[in-house]
Amino acid sequence: MAPRRGIKFNHRNGHSSGIDGRRSSFSDISEAASEPGSPKQSGPGADVALEFQDQPVSEYEKKKQTFITRSIWTFVMIGAFFGSMFMGHIYIIIIVTAVQIVSFKEVIAIANVPSRARRLRFTKALNWYWLATTMYFLYGESVIYYFKHIVLVDKVLLPFATHHRFISFMLYVIGFVFFVTSLQAGHYRFQFTQFAWTHMALYLIVVQAHFIMNNVFEGMIWFFLPVSLVICNDIFAYLVGITVGRTQLIKLSPKKTVEGFLGAWIFTVIFGCAMANVLMRYKYFICPVNDLGANIWTGLECVPNPVFLPHTYHLPIWFPYIKSFVMAPMQIHILLFATFASLIAPFGGFFASGLKRTFKIKDFGDSIPGHGGITDRMDCQFIMGFFAYMYYHSFIAQNKVSLGGVIEQVITGLTPEEQMELVKGISKHLVNQGVITEGVSTAVLKRGAHLAPIHYTISRRGGSLDISDTANFSALHGHLQEIESRFASTTRELEKNTVVRKARRRHDTQAETVLLGEVGRPGNWFATLELGEPAQHIKMDLDMLTADCFAHCRPAQQWIRSLGPSGAYLGLAPSSSLSQLNTTSLMNQLIEKEIIDLPMWSIVLLNGQDGLFSIGGTPVAAIREVERETRKLLSSQDSHVELKRSMPLEKRVAEYKPSKEAESNMEWKWLKVRGSDGWWQVQMHGVWVDGTKVVYNQPAILDVNTPFIIAPPMAARAFYATTSGSRQLPPPHDQFHAYPCLSPPKVHLDFSGWTVEILKGRRLFSPGGRFSLGRMAPGSGYCVGIIVESRFGNEKSSKKSRNHDNGLANTWIIGEPFFKDVQVAFEVRKAKYMSAGWKEKLNVAQWKTKRVGFQRV
Repeated sequence: MAPRRGIKFNHRNGHSSGIDGRRSSFSDISEAASEPGSPKQSGPGADVALEFQDQPVSEYEKKKQTFITRSIWTFVMIGAFFGSMFMGHIYIIIIVTAVQIVSFKEVIAIANVPSRARRLRFTKALNWYWLATTMYFLYGESVIYYFKHIVLVDKVLLPFATHHRFISFMLYVIGFVFFVTSLQAGHYRFQFTQFAWTHMALYLIVVQAHFIMNNVFEGMIWFFLPVSLVICNDIFAYLVGITVGRTQLIKLSPKKTVEGFLGAWIFTVIFGCAMANVLMRYKYFICPVNDLGANIWTGLECVPNPVFLPHTYHLPIWFPYIKSFVMAPMQIHILLFATFASLIAPFGGFFASGLKRTFKIKDFGDSIPGHGGITDRMDCQFIMGFFAYMYYHSFIAQNKVSLGGVIEQVITGLTPEEQMELVKGISKHLVNQGVITEGVSTAVLKRGAHLAPIHYTISRRGGSLDISDTANFSALHGHLQEIESRFASTTRELEKNTVVRKARRRHDTQAETVLLGEVGRPGNWFATLELGEPAQHIKMDLDMLTADCFAHCRPAQQWIRSLGPSGAYLGLAPSSSLSQLNTTSLMNQLIEKEIIDLPMWSIVLLNGQDGLFSIGGTPVAAIREVERETRKLLSSQDSHVELKRSMPLEKRVAEYKPSKEAESNMEWKWLKVRGSDGWWQVQMHGVWVDGTKVVYNQPAILDVNTPFIIAPPMAARAFYATTSGSRQLPPPHDQFHAYPCLSPPKVHLDFSGWTVEILKGRRLFSPGGRFSLGRMAPGSGYCVGIIVESRFGNEKSSKKSRNHDNGLANTWIIGEPFFKDVQVAFEVRKAKYMSAGWKEKLNVAQWKTKRVGFQRV
């Protein structure tokens, strides 16, 4: 039969874009449905003419709507990308994970046959099982590699980490066996096609995308730079192509031109050099991830990779005028990155174009309105991210031993006996280097831990602070004057390039004795120590404002001055600059005698008159042991005491697990001591009142013998201004503020992101809760707040000259109420250069690190 001639279909307009006249942007079904018949099957000629008249308008409207939708979603994606990148690495990892899953879904969908999939029940389920198994293996490898110092020392995670690959293999084998058993006659070709297609998608999409996630762990720059280079190349390939493009580059993508291809390369190199120069200046981009909670505002800290540091390059001798130049090696590496992004990465897009032409589809999906599917936007990014990972680990990464790597090798490669030999060798090396003492090394080898701390119960002289129903302003003013006189008895001086705090001298000769304190003073916290041979029980007053340790023995009671109490004083200040006596601190003596090995002490108050004082550590382990013994005792009482419970007590005790809140309370927050060298002063980042942050970045001194919390005047007024109904009292009580007794404020203190609520709870004998110092007047509905204003630096002229240099005008004094809600530990570390004769030099050794630790009670 002779072929028909001269027949033209109106939708093709006589022009064919391919051999068979099909457009690659539609599938067979859509093409067949949209293709009109022959002229004989068409409507009248008038209808055809009308169709040709209306077509340009509809096409214009369609393109306009597509352009608007595409533009809107472009800005949405850009905003989401930069927002996630600035918020932190974890958000970028979530985005990469979502891209993996959606791209996998789009790719396996194009080869799916719904009619057969319905007859084969587990086809889709197997596809998602392969994906889950692969992601478990890949994510597990990354977590173990980058966080092995955490995973390998955890009792629960250690078995999963050491057997991760075997577990992953067995999961894959389970899926493989299930696939083989699910094969059905008549569907073999389809099932094996799905099997092969799924594994191709896993390799080309999931595995390559996972290397992009690993780039994020290595540093944000290794993620952002490759992504931005590919985007820049796409933009300039389009711009240069429509401007000067004439020669077609490849038939798979007819709109790509050679001119656009090469022009985009040049512009991408320029963009890459400029962008790398900017990103190298910020540690947030160049530092590997060591804190998943970091963001653009908090930043990261690390030793920069040498590739980001300037390097001098010397030119050969035939350059007479310029002999050398300075640049960062990264500027050389970025040329290769930009070249790959311009000349190689586009072939990932060509591959995707060929795949779509094979299946006669325009886009992989419609996940992004106006853009098509996620895979359409990520086709070049996958191969670029894979290249960035391989290039970084081949030419840029520093192949140095990490702490996590050493721990992994020791745990997985050595027996327990060999691990102990390693500990002995490391301990001997540290002793020879003067980093630790022989006593510490012996304690570690014999006990496997530090020497046990010494615990003492402490009490407040005179009982708890006298807070009755009505505030006693005379007593409160007396306490304030005594506290302020002690703090004001110091001055700041420059000593060996360090600002230190010393006792003030009277007429530049003899130092005042106010700082030495008064033995037996009411309100002091004291511990009863057993000292000497034969043992004697000595009540020793604790004082955090001085560094002296001495005994005060009065003569026989012959005159009135000898009737005062005798006793001892234990100075707990971290600096010897406040010492006024030629004595050795108790901490140094205990370390020298190897009774303790940690230069640490801690205080926790149980109530207003009892507490616990520990030297050489903290009482956490002892408290946990008491809890265990208590639970054991309770379980043994179940057979003697009938309890109305639905569950037996033994079962409740066995199933007891600390809540998340309880576990968070066990965590310590450590802060470095700031300010002048002398007292335990830290930086308080903020004070929150009823959910509102009212004070920012204030220095705070910790002192357990201060019965209040003393704030600078402006800070105190800002605090009470946020408290509903509060007001400042008139003179002479203007250091105090009153608030409604029935609505005490909720107070939180923020120490570098560690926030704790204080003054929570009620008193039975006083209105207004723990925040109250008593009613303002008998029967009044207003109570006096425990946060009071200081008067440091605000005295009259005679006193102002005396106190103008003590640096306390804008400082908080965090007193006794804080120690009832927070266990506080104080640690002083010696310098690493201690020589072998450390015992002789112990009294004059310079301390290196002073820090304060907080733990919720």
